[in-house]
Amino acid sequence: PPAVLLRLKALDLNIAHAAMKLLALHHVLRHPRRYGLPPAPAVVVHLADRYIGRAVTNGSSWSAGLLAAVLAASPTGGVTVTDRLDETPAAYAAAAVVGSWSNRVTVGARTAPAGGALNAMAREDYAALHAVLPLPPDVRAAAVAAAAAAASGAAGATPAAAAPPPPSWRLPLRVVYLSRRRAHRRRFDDASEARLVATLGAAAAAAGGRLTVVPCTPGVSLAGQLAPLAGAAVIVGVHGAALTTAVVGAWAPAPAGMAGGGTPDGGRDGSNVDGGGGGGGTLIELWPGGFRMPLFETITAAAPVAYVGVDLPLPAVGYPGRRVAPAPAGAGGGGGVDVTETVAACTARTVACMQH
Repeated sequence: PPAVLLRLKALDLNIAHAAMKLLALHHVLRHPRRYGLPPAPAVVVHLADRYIGRAVTNGSSWSAGLLAAVLAASPTGGVTVTDRLDETPAAYAAAAVVGSWSNRVTVGARTAPAGGALNAMAREDYAALHAVLPLPPDVRAAAVAAAAAAASGAAGATPAAAAPPPPSWRLPLRVVYLSRRRAHRRRFDDASEARLVATLGAAAAAAGGRLTVVPCTPGVSLAGQLAPLAGAAVIVGVHGAALTTAVVGAWAPAPAGMAGGGTPDGGRDGSNVDGGGGGGGTLIELWPGGFRMPLFETITAAAPVAYVGVDLPLPAVGYPGRRVAPAPAGAGGGGGVDVTETVAACTARTVACMQH
């Protein structure tokens, strides 16, 4: 029988890479006829090496949790998990959507109208996934209701006249900071981390809310990572795979028609205004100086979240080989590095800078 083939390998131990492919699988299973497949097609999960095999077959892993949710969200004709494709009798249809965050069919398009067909389809896909995620009970109930509302809207039902009031679990304002203090790269030094946490805490308190600091800890299950994020009003974090959990499920209960905030200039300040379903919250992604990868900006196109990217310049931050003070005239880098050298140039020149 025709089947959808999902191939996972060691690279997919990174949860951002795993989610990229799993959201593509979710999309195909939700719309099998678009890909020449019968309703409820079979699924074959190919574990290409032993490293990913341990993660996916371990029911408590993040990847296993999201895979289980994807398979629960749509009917299938059976699921085969194997490390040897030659032992699998299925004939694979050319139905796989390329697993890439640039795949607008899977995650929506930030440049397309919010109410257009592409983003509406992606928004309904998100809602269907949210309804089966391992969320806290009260948040899950809201997610199921939101999924039903999205399905009714897709079927042509008349939407509700007004959005419901914020549920109790959204009050008071909750701000979550995903700390990379334990990470080996893209982390603040201790003093900067303390200043940022104090600033975020003061901002949350001024709005009558509270700040929760959640360390990015590898090996925690999907349910364990969703629990402290679900229902947050604002999530702040430096670019990294941990933000995947925020996009996939932190704002699951947001109804598709609620306003999501942002700015009226179409997002030219870095915010994602018109793409998302809105109402779920705001993701603030911090970019280290000289580094930018618009991954989460892309995948929040149809997710119920407003996106804001913040560049952190490094005008007075030293790194190996760089002088912060202006270099003497004619120094030319001799005995040190001219102050104009960029992070990228230093990284290319010295291992010490790359490790830093």
